[in-house]
Amino acid sequence: MRKYLLLFLIFELTFAAKSFGQSVEELLQQGIELTIKKQYEEALGKFDKCIKKDAKNADAYYNRAIVYASTGKMEEALQDYSSVVEINPKYTAAYINRAAIHSANSDYKNALSDLNKAIELSPGVPEAYNNRGYTYSLQNKHVEALKDYEKAITLNPKYVRAYINKSVSLSAMGEKKAAIDVLTKLIGLVPDAPEAYFNRATEYRGLQEFDLALADFDKVLSLNPNDSKAYLNRSFLKDDIGDDVGAIEDCRKGIKLDPNDPELYYARARAEYDLPNYLSVVDDCNKAIEQNPSYYEAYILRGNAYDYLLKYEQALMDYSKAIDLQPKEVEPYIQRSIARFAKNDHVGALSDINKALMLKPGNVSLIKKRADIYAYMKRYKEAIDDISECIKVQPDSAFNFYYRGVLKDSLGDKAGACGDMQEAMNRRSMEAFLYIKENCKALTETKMFKGIDLEYEGLQLEKKGNLKGAIEKYTEAIKMIPDSAHVYYNRGKAKRGLLDYEGAMMDYNKAIQLNPAFKEAIVSRAVVKTFLGDREGAIADYDRCTALFPAYAMPYYNRGGLYLEEKKYELALADFKSAVELDPKYLKAIMAYADLLAYLGKKDQACIYYLKAEKLGDGAAISKRLFNCK
Repeated sequence: MRKYLLLFLIFELTFAAKSFGQSVEELLQQGIELTIKKQYEEALGKFDKCIKKDAKNADAYYNRAIVYASTGKMEEALQDYSSVVEINPKYTAAYINRAAIHSANSDYKNALSDLNKAIELSPGVPEAYNNRGYTYSLQNKHVEALKDYEKAITLNPKYVRAYINKSVSLSAMGEKKAAIDVLTKLIGLVPDAPEAYFNRATEYRGLQEFDLALADFDKVLSLNPNDSKAYLNRSFLKDDIGDDVGAIEDCRKGIKLDPNDPELYYARARAEYDLPNYLSVVDDCNKAIEQNPSYYEAYILRGNAYDYLLKYEQALMDYSKAIDLQPKEVEPYIQRSIARFAKNDHVGALSDINKALMLKPGNVSLIKKRADIYAYMKRYKEAIDDISECIKVQPDSAFNFYYRGVLKDSLGDKAGACGDMQEAMNRRSMEAFLYIKENCKALTETKMFKGIDLEYEGLQLEKKGNLKGAIEKYTEAIKMIPDSAHVYYNRGKAKRGLLDYEGAMMDYNKAIQLNPAFKEAIVSRAVVKTFLGDREGAIADYDRCTALFPAYAMPYYNRGGLYLEEKKYELALADFKSAVELDPKYLKAIMAYADLLAYLGKKDQACIYYLKAEKLGDGAAISKRLFNCK
């Protein structure tokens, strides 16, 4: 996917001809007019005649070079620009254009030499600084590039390309918000520059500011309805936010404008995959690959579609082709392993995972996949070795211990299995607890087990609505395992269900004292504080939770609700937005965000999230979308 618009433009100046005789001047002028009309073959003939009549005519070589460059004949263009500066060493534009070709050939040394010469000859030409800045940026010398872009903008405060390039360098340096500020300034100066909106939309999308990105892509298309790349990128954005139908429609419009762009077919296939419509995915990937036989991503996606259509042979061919194209990428090996496993080719599946691990040694996810294959092949010792490696990397994972316990049980090692199950139970694995209860009688006599057993009985009573009975069991459990934050948390939850907020508060306090990073307990205490009228205390707990767990969505949503009640709309909006970005399927947060956007008059943005909620199954979103959206 093309992320940015074309950034480096050859400096196409056409100078008035010198007086070398009427016929030469007329030929030169005719050639220039034909070039402007893009009638390159005819223009070339005119410039050839000029040069035949006057071999020292620098303007003829210069303009012929432009024709060569416009038709992709870069070597011929390079030769003509060299002829220009041999004839006239002070021909600034020729140095600038020759530098462009050097840069395209990654010959940065000669490109910089030409641009330095151009700046020496004409220090007031902004294009020379812009192009030198871009040459620096190609070498990841963004600090030097920014200085040149600033100079270009000083010379021409409305120089669109210099602003665009400056924003790209800032973005490459990780300064995304600064890049957006540059583009916003450009839009203020040149409000009809579609590339400014395009690139700002791209930056917003990278920051997951989807509503702002969508508004900018809409603006691009209002300024230039024939921009197929804008349709392409807006379709990717709509795919991001779950508007698959909208993404497909944008691709359809883009394909109508440019039926030979493989990216448009691939983008449509991505959205069709989500619907799911796998036959259409195959069809569009076919078209993308027809246009670009080396389209790696299209082979992977078509292979995925074939997998779902149970056409494993075709899937295997696609994954193998993807491997041929990019043998150092891990993903096609993983996908081919899955397809081979589905065909009961366990040896082949194992081989592919091993190849993936050669590319990413020590990757826990891949090691677990290999353990799964070993386990299915009943090669339990190898599977145990792999899970043991995972435990070294993830010693707090209850699942790893539980899984290894199951594997040891399969080998008949009951003692080893019980030892791993105890470790898993200590890490709050209910499955391990149930295994111990059934298979590890010696462990059932420990205080730890008896306490957890009582806690489990309390949970079962709580599920049945017997909160008083649950509290009694939790209280008995606390006597057995007084250091368990979870038992206090569960008892607090039951007390809260009985509206005993003071009692719940005491239990949550104890749970947090035992485990200061117990996020569910912190959020639950904040809820209780709200019921008790301590809104400041509640917000303080939400603040604490977001600081400890910035990727946990619930405290943002809850805090947003408090801000909303206080009519602090911007704060509420920011929190709801954070909750949605962190958990794209958090229906309550999505609806709260959409409702507040609609209330604040931002209905276009609200409609994005009503549609998202509707797709996730929220019935209320349908009527709200119909009421608020066009």
